[in-house]
Amino acid sequence: MQPCLESLLNGSLVPDKIFVSLPEVSIRENTGYTIPECFHDMAFSKKIEIVRLEHDYGSGTKLLGTLAKIDTPSYIVLADDDVTYKRFFLRRLIEHQRLDHNASFSFFTYAMAGLRVGQGVDGFSFWSPNLSGIFDFYKSFISGTDLMFHDDLWISFYLMSRGVRVKSLRHLLDEAGAGEVRDTILHSVNALSSETGRLSRERLNRLIIPLFNRVNVPKKILQTFLACSPDDPCICGSGKRYQHCHGSLV
Repeated sequence: MQPCLESLLNGSLVPDKIFVSLPEVSIRENTGYTIPECFHDMAFSKKIEIVRLEHDYGSGTKLLGTLAKIDTPSYIVLADDDVTYKRFFLRRLIEHQRLDHNASFSFFTYAMAGLRVGQGVDGFSFWSPNLSGIFDFYKSFISGTDLMFHDDLWISFYLMSRGVRVKSLRHLLDEAGAGEVRDTILHSVNALSSETGRLSRERLNRLIIPLFNRVNVPKKILQTFLACSPDDPCICGSGKRYQHCHGSLV
């Protein structure tokens, strides 16, 4: 974790604060956490705060554990702890986030069941007022499901349900010839032992589909925000074409 934190602190824009959300026990590995020695270094302690949590909320813990610490409208950026980041990482995300409070940004996005998904490993930025109901959303629809381990998916769905668009900054990497916003993978994470089945695109697709039926998202938002072709199968899993189901104007 230390090289990751150092890369964030040495960026061309330095965060006001870095929160490290730390549950008492990891549900993925069924063990507690050891605090690295670097956290006792004065250079780290001024900017970095460990947030101790009673519960592990899966991979979304890094966001959910931070929310109680944000008491004024703020810019929040997710980063993964097992990579290092280029110097422009935070600056470019915040530049765009400041200009558009109705969107979130990531250096790489992809479509899953028509949903535009941002990725924490490539940076995922937010205007904090857009997250005001996300904890209740997690408790109602995500807690206890396999989606707990796929925070990129369910956070992106939540944003869509609130009318917040997820936008890609991939073009900035192409312009800079950077290729990737992240440099080095520092260690490999153990397999998600609490999950069942294989981590395939088809399986992730099946995980996200029930949300389209359980969460009351205004049809106008679905029509506007989903990247679906009219002849594609509808994202709700009905088997109907999108134009005759959630894409219908009726």
